[in-house]
Amino acid sequence: MIRSSSISGLLVLSAVLVFGLAGCADKPVPPPAAPVGFGDQPPLTFTVKSIEMIDAYVPSGRPPNIDHEFPTRPSQVVAHWVSDRLRHTEGDAELRVTLVDGAVIETVVKKSTGLAGVVKDQQSRRYDATLTVRLEMVEAGTVRVWTEGTARRSRTVADSLTLAERDRVFDQFMWSLGRDLDRVLEQQMHAHFGAYMK
Repeated sequence: MIRSSSISGLLVLSAVLVFGLAGCADKPVPPPAAPVGFGDQPPLTFTVKSIEMIDAYVPSGRPPNIDHEFPTRPSQVVAHWVSDRLRHTEGDAELRVTLVDGAVIETVVKKSTGLAGVVKDQQSRRYDATLTVRLEMVEAGTVRVWTEGTARRSRTVADSLTLAERDRVFDQFMWSLGRDLDRVLEQQMHAHFGAYMK
């Protein structure tokens, strides 16, 4: 004979297993990819003879830095920004665009324990990214005016993501960071480089 308490225990266990399986089935879908590049924004034209991009950021290539593993590197985002958004006409100055920082730091997130940890698709890693670009107007070898813009973003990634899904999230994350920087730099250029803008 099976006691009623044993039956109750079996019912609770069954409910937990069913709930756990449902949780596994509802895997998070990576968000849609952010626009690649900045071609949807109007170009900014400067009265300078040239525009030069300098990649001064050197990835450490070791933990906790992980930017070197991203499918789209910070330098690629900035290169696209320069190509898509900046234009030049006749002038004596040179616009210098320098990538100063593009670090992405990975942090292990403390997981829930017990039943909640079993049935929930937990976030296992947090990524904190920084993108800093310096803009300089150079005339006759001298920096006449400069400004700097920084964008920061953070997000977590779930345990259940495959490597392909994680790369998609990373790609979207980096391009979104670039869009944030685009807004910051445009404000800075209008504020400081007005004499060089058409």
